Amino acid sequence: MAAVGEKKKRRASVGPDWGQVVEDPRTTALELIARDEHYLDDLWVRYWANGGEAKRLDFEAFLYRITEPNDFDLQILAWALEEVAP
Repeated sequence: MAAVGEKKKRRASVGPDWGQVVEDPRTTALELIARDEHYLDDLWVRYWANGGEAKRLDFEAFLYRITEPNDFDLQILAWALEEVAP
């Protein structure tokens, strides 16, 4: 299991990047949250707005790799990051 903050690579399973190795968006999310804890709330709100269904506590659990989200939830997180990241 990867340590918190360790960059983990995944293969894209949908879309034009299918089969390419991409960075796990949880790594970027945790880097933002480490800079400013308010990003956690912003990310969760944008995640919900983009179609995510995880409740706040479940969202935090998959960010910190306590639970494993499905590939679609990771894609939604990536979209949320695009909207929130400075």
